[in-house]
Amino acid sequence: YLARRHGLAIDHLEGVEIVTADGRIVSANAREHADLFWAVRGGGGNFGIVTRFIYRAVPVGTTYTGAIVLPATVETIVGVARAAEAAPEELTTITDMVVAPPMPFLPPEWVGKLILYVTAVYAGDPADGPAVMAPFRALGPIADLMAPMPYAGIYQFTAQAEPPAAYEIRSSFLTSFDASTAELAIASVLASPTPMAMFHFRILGGEMARVPADATAFAHRDARFMVMIMAGFEDPAARPDAAAWASGLHTALRPQARGVYSNFLGDEGEARVHEAYPPATYARLAAIKAAWDPTNVFHRNQNIRPAS
Repeated sequence: YLARRHGLAIDHLEGVEIVTADGRIVSANAREHADLFWAVRGGGGNFGIVTRFIYRAVPVGTTYTGAIVLPATVETIVGVARAAEAAPEELTTITDMVVAPPMPFLPPEWVGKLILYVTAVYAGDPADGPAVMAPFRALGPIADLMAPMPYAGIYQFTAQAEPPAAYEIRSSFLTSFDASTAELAIASVLASPTPMAMFHFRILGGEMARVPADATAFAHRDARFMVMIMAGFEDPAARPDAAAWASGLHTALRPQARGVYSNFLGDEGEARVHEAYPPATYARLAAIKAAWDPTNVFHRNQNIRPAS
C-alpha cells in the first residue's frame, strides 16, 4: 500500500543472509556477492534460503486510510481506475470486485450483489486526504470507511482475506484498462462456478516506476496496471472448474497483457515463468542460477533453470 509513494519492498532491501545450495551461509548486498543480491530481489526462492533481511525503513506517520465500497458497474470500475491513475502518487489503491459477503458496514440489501471493495492509503498530509478521495466518492459509495489512522490500520480492512484458503490464480500486467476490460470482468465474475471469485486490480506507477528496469530482477517497472483473477474453493473436486474459470478470463485479457508478477503466478508451467522476466533479465537470472545452484536444488518454486 506504499508502492506508489515509496516503491517496492525489494527497493528498500539493503542486504540478505542466505543459505546456498552447497550449504554455505553467505551475506549478499551491493558490495558482497552483488549478483546474488540482484537476483534475490525479484527472482524468488531460486537461489537459496534467505534467513535474514536487512531493510532500510521509511517513517510513515498518520495516513488517510481505509476502504470505499461501490456498486460494481462498468462506469465505477473505469472510474476507480482513472481516479487512481490520476491521483497523487502518495495514494496507493487496491480494488477487488467480488460478490459481497456479509460485512458489518455493508447494508444488508447489498449482500450477494457485485461490489467494488477499494482499499486505499494516502501517505501524504492526512488533511489533504478528503480532497484526494473526492473523485472516488463522486462514484457513489455504498460505504465509506476512510479516516486518518496509522498506516498499519489498513490491515484491519484486509483481515477477512487472512484465513487460509485454496485458490486458482491467474495474473498479468495490462497495457490498457478500459470499458471492455470492465465488461469482461463483470460478466466473468457473475458467471463464476464458485462464490469465492475475485477480480483484483492495482494501478501502478509512482516511485516504483522510477527505479531502473535492470536494477533488480523485477523488471516490469513501466507497467501501469496489474490484475489478478482468483477462484477460491473448499472442495478439492472443485479445483478443475475454478482453474477453467480463472484461465478463461485470463485468456480473454491476453491481447492487452504483457508480463506477470512472479509472486502472483499459479502452477502454470515454464512458459509463464518466462513471462515474469524480460529475456535479458531471465538470461541473467539463469546465469546466476548456474553459478549458485547448478544442479537446480531449489526447484520447487517458479523455477528458473540454470543456464547450460
